[in-house]
This record gives sequence, structure tokens and C-alpha cells, in this order.
Amino acid sequence: MMLIPLSPVASQTLQFVAAGQNCQMSVYTKDGYDYNDATLSTPKEYIAIDFAYNGIQVTNTQNCLNRKRLLINRQYLGFVGDFMFVDTQGTDDPQYTGLGSRWVLVYLEASDLP
Repeated sequence: MMLIPLSPVASQTLQFVAAGQNCQMSVYTKDGYDYNDATLSTPKEYIAIDFAYNGIQVTNTQNCLNRKRLLINRQYLGFVGDFMFVDTQGTDDPQYTGLGSRWVLVYLEASDLP
């Protein structure tokens, strides 16, 4: 497992190497709704990512939830590993104001996956 450094800003683009793969990830906020509200009438910002490795686009506007693998349905594209946001103080989904401190982004190596 490896921590991917993030800053508490609303939009950022990172380049890093994970398991020998050249990665590019954009992390940004999107406007949406609170899905815990059955009427979907409560606005709520959420974190999304775009991710590519070695020039292969893997995902765009992927919604980021606490402790949910981000690439679980995209393993067929050949990327080794996965990513996950972790709330270090509870169980809330990530918000940009706490990126890098309360919410950390971890790279899960192949040996970390089931």
C-alpha cells in the first residue's frame, strides 16, 4: 500500500509511478446531490477522479466514496492495483477541504487485493 499525496484544494492533477506504471490522476469536485436524501433535493459536492496510466485512459468522472475501490470494474484495462479514499476520522465520503489529512488516497498493490 502506498499513500498518494493530495492537497486540500478543489482541483489538482498528479503524476506518479505505482508498480512501475506511469500514472496521471485528476482529483476534483463536482456538483451533485446527497444520495442519502430519497428526494435527491439536497445539493452536495463530491470528489471525482479521472485516471490514466501509460497513456491508457481508465476512468473519467469516477465518483469517490469512502473505502470503495475506484477501479474495481476496470481491471480488464490492465492496470495493476487499485485506489481507495480512506476517512481517517470516521466514515464520511471525501471532501476537498480535508484531502491529504482527514481523507487520504491510497494505492492498493496487487498483493493488497483479494
